Amino acid sequence: MWSLVLPYFISRDYNIVLFSQRGHGESSLPTATADPTTIPSLASDLQVIVSSHLNIPSNNIKAIVGVSQGDATVLAYAALSNIGSSPQSIIVCDTTPRTPQGNQAAWEERIQLVNGDQLRMKRFVDITIPRWFPPVSSISSSLPHGNRTEWISSLITFTPVHSFEAGARALGSYNTFELGVLNSSIPNILLLAGSLDGGGKVGETLKQLSHDWSEKRKSEGRREVEYVLI
Repeated sequence: MWSLVLPYFISRDYNIVLFSQRGHGESSLPTATADPTTIPSLASDLQVIVSSHLNIPSNNIKAIVGVSQGDATVLAYAALSNIGSSPQSIIVCDTTPRTPQGNQAAWEERIQLVNGDQLRMKRFVDITIPRWFPPVSSISSSLPHGNRTEWISSLITFTPVHSFEAGARALGSYNTFELGVLNSSIPNILLLAGSLDGGGKVGETLKQLSHDWSEKRKSEGRREVEYVLI
């Protein structure tokens, strides 16, 4: 997904770090008993990559950006960052600070739809693509990877089924409020949503989060949270 926007940032001399989440790309998936996949554990993976593997001081990071599950991870990372050792900013795109009511059951239904069968990942594509690309959205067909929906469909289809299940269960049960995300000391926070995402519900949720978070940060003398709807 990021390859579509990466050339823009590289052309402006940003140093970019991309990584494959556990169970995706060439990253292995730990066993559930040894290291369960949760949103906090994904945030811990991010911390290990940045601090231990790359040895980058957190306060030298301009921004950490994620989309959907990646941004639930970013929110958890923000909650768990220590005062004085946080990135300069986070950009949170199309996510919620906790599992919405009823979504745990929805994710379990999707897991059952696939039922551990790699060939059935195509079924997940059929319910995902219409949500990601609603009929009134603009979809470009002149991309280096061909038609965008076909390309995204292939990415989903070939995601290892057990990695999908682990990620789905992580999304089905998380709460960054309980982790203390509203107490984060990160100086700059941008919440970003598409107006069509989730039928508009994603934007409404992030707008409310922006308000509540800003009120708390103002009382602490911190910069307000910025919210942008596209």
